[in-house]
Amino acid sequence: AIPAQPATTSSSHLNGIAGWLAFFMVVLIIGALLFLGVFFNTLTKVNKPRFLPSDLLFPFADNVLPIRYGKSSYIVSAIMAPVVAVLAIAAVVAISQRKRLGKQLAITAYISYFVHQVLYVYVTFSAAGHSYYVKPIAITINIVSFVIIIATIAGLLCLYFFTSRRVKETLVE
Repeated sequence: AIPAQPATTSSSHLNGIAGWLAFFMVVLIIGALLFLGVFFNTLTKVNKPRFLPSDLLFPFADNVLPIRYGKSSYIVSAIMAPVVAVLAIAAVVAISQRKRLGKQLAITAYISYFVHQVLYVYVTFSAAGHSYYVKPIAITINIVSFVIIIATIAGLLCLYFFTSRRVKETLVE
């Protein structure tokens, strides 16, 4: 009888853009498109606060980041939304070319998403803090809870790129 050889662990099935890596590329692209919509919707509503064709082109932008007239929070979106979108698109391009830079760009895109959301919430609630109807403790609780939720989401998205064997074996160039 010939003794059986020990099974070698082949990681070739983890090499390539598939599985969760492909899913996270789709998440990055959808996020980039949403943030581009937020950016253009912000610009059009700041310039002309009435119904515009951009409301038809980017119908979900108000659901992601509603823009109210007379609020200073549009400045955050005008500056940060294109940064998030460009980083996400660059990450997808780098990942599709199997570049190690794709990992850093994806993590940077998720962190910039976190920064954008935190700044937006802070500016929005800071403006609401001057109202007589809003208690400061309620504003603080809302800001802290939102920051914790967004930090958890961004952290979990980044965690995949830190721990995934597929990312380590695919992004090698």
